[in-house]
Amino acid sequence: MSRWTLITLLAVAALVTACGVSQPGQPAAGNAGGSAAGSTGAPSPASSPGRASPASGNPGGAPGSSSRPAAIASLVAGQVSAGPVTPVSRPGQPGSRPVSGAQVEALRGADVVAVTRTDHAGNYSLQLAPGSYVISVSYPGLRPMPMDKTAVVSAGHTQTLNFVLDTGIR
Repeated sequence: MSRWTLITLLAVAALVTACGVSQPGQPAAGNAGGSAAGSTGAPSPASSPGRASPASGNPGGAPGSSSRPAAIASLVAGQVSAGPVTPVSRPGQPGSRPVSGAQVEALRGADVVAVTRTDHAGNYSLQLAPGSYVISVSYPGLRPMPMDKTAVVSAGHTQTLNFVLDTGIR
């Protein structure tokens, strides 16, 4: 095996580990971003990339959960994009591009309650209990870092929040 092939394989393995990508039916490899204590960074087996369940609590009522009824979950979903992609906008050409792998966190006060990463199309979704949250998006090299928006979610509804991060191209 050539030296460059080995380096490439190691780089891909490091990226897969850092992004928390896993094979179907296997747990994600590591913590996606080393976020706050108590958050796993790994989506649940029933969710897809870009989708995460709460980092703490037990909303599904699985064995071992408390006797109180589980709150009806809500979703905060949207797309993260970056722009401008060129110094001069041109008709018929997109002014932004989707951001794959951006970290999206839901915070209630100072506590991180859910974490996910955007998929290849820049889409994300977070399953949350009803309430008010600060949704924070970050991606190295794009500004502002992090970018925050407030979401107020009600039981059984989806709140859409899209983010456009600045590339710095002028």
